[in-house]
Amino acid sequence: MAHRGAVTANRTDEFPHGAAVTLEQLENDPHPVLARLREREPVSWLPALDGWLVTRYDLAVRVMRDAETFTVDDPRFSTAQVVGPSMLSLDGEAHARHHEPFVTPFRPRAVRERFAEATEELHGPASVRSRPQRLRTLRRHPPVARLR
Repeated sequence: MAHRGAVTANRTDEFPHGAAVTLEQLENDPHPVLARLREREPVSWLPALDGWLVTRYDLAVRVMRDAETFTVDDPRFSTAQVVGPSMLSLDGEAHARHHEPFVTPFRPRAVRERFAEATEELHGPASVRSRPQRLRTLRRHPPVARLR
C-alpha cells in the first residue's frame, strides 16, 4: 500500500533496517528478515522494493482499513495491469464492491458445508477421528481428488 501523504527525502537514514534488506534475502529466505523488521522497524522503507513494508499484524490491519491515508493504487502493481481493477487494486467503496461477492461463500461455516460431502467421502466422518488421525489421512490422501 502506498502512503498518500508527503514522505521525507532521506528514508534510508530513517529506516536503516529496511535499507539493509536485499532482494536476495527476500527471495531466498525472507523469514529472518521479516522477523527482524517486525521486532526493530515494523514499518519500514525498503529501497530493494522501492516501497513500504509493514510487518506487524496490528499495524498492517490499520493500514488496510484506512483507505483515506493509504492506497493500493500503484502503477507497479502487476495484478492490476494483468487482470484490471479488482479488490486487490482498489480502495474504499470500489474495493468493497469487488470484495463483497466473496465474503459469504468463504466464511468457515460455508466452506465446511460445501466440502463436507467430498471430505467425508475421501476420509470418513471427521467426528469419529482424532486430530492426529485426520492429519495422517490428509498426508496419505491429499484433498485434491474432487471438488465441485
